[in-house]
Amino acid sequence: MSIHHTPRSWPIISHNKRLNGTWDKIVKIDKALATYQVSLADSIKGQVGNGSKIRFWLDIWLTEDRLKDQFPTLFTLETAKSCVVADQCIVTNGNYSIKWNWRKQPRSGEAVNELMEFLDLLYYFRFKGGEDKWVWGGEALDSFSVATMKKVLYRVDPPCSKSILEWNSWMPMKVNAIVWRAIQNRLPTYDNLIKRKILFGPDICCNCLAASESVDHIFASCYVASVVWQRIGRWCNIQTFHIKYIQGLFVAVKQVPEMEHKRKMVYSIVMAAIWCLWETQNKFIFENKPVKIDKVLGDIKYLSFLWIKNRANCLNLDWNRWKSIVL
Repeated sequence: MSIHHTPRSWPIISHNKRLNGTWDKIVKIDKALATYQVSLADSIKGQVGNGSKIRFWLDIWLTEDRLKDQFPTLFTLETAKSCVVADQCIVTNGNYSIKWNWRKQPRSGEAVNELMEFLDLLYYFRFKGGEDKWVWGGEALDSFSVATMKKVLYRVDPPCSKSILEWNSWMPMKVNAIVWRAIQNRLPTYDNLIKRKILFGPDICCNCLAASESVDHIFASCYVASVVWQRIGRWCNIQTFHIKYIQGLFVAVKQVPEMEHKRKMVYSIVMAAIWCLWETQNKFIFENKPVKIDKVLGDIKYLSFLWIKNRANCLNLDWNRWKSIVL
């Protein structure tokens, strides 16, 4: 693992693309499982013993999600992003305390709310002693077996692009086209341009400098995208999107109740968000315009309202209600 790690990023599964071997094959298996909406990394959970091996922000151990995804605002303020649990949770004379490594103190309302929720989660945490352990989360068993993985895969049909993307008449053709190309992984992202030998050099995302710039990263796992989906979930009064791959967005949309056009409205907002995230990425690269999450969200609300109001004749939308709407 150490030879695959780079101090310039903090991926869930470290991978040096220049090195072939067993670990390279394991990473490729994880990418193949993404077709089935199954993540190998998400199926492994840490059980804290002394906290010396489990990463505080990047591994699954306290809840069913990584803390970096559950509390994205706090994660961006953290300077020691790859720290282990023992580095953060300090025991002094039997009393537990948290050692924060803030870039700046959390003062915004969102950061303070996340911090309060975080502290509530950590209140009952205690070290169990001994070595940290990794357990297999699939089928709620501690140990991995091929049979359990087969059961997981057989329960999920591999999503094809036709079943994931439904052409949306409420959205312009250019938006439908961009979303279709994103699902097909045919957008000119850094990783695709390097594969085609059009660009050379590092393919690090220019927004977060944390991972390779790929379709899944830009629209799902990047810090900017994760905050956008979190706020869209609150805005639409639906379960917050916790997704690692772009296909997961459309799987989540299909779980929205089909009533009074709610699902299609959420679907339209998701497509507008993909359009805005892609436009924001390009403006940063080609026009050097800084990324402002509040502006991205404002553009999503405005464009989705404009497109739906003018293309869905059955809806009577009001802007003041729409920008603060809870569907």
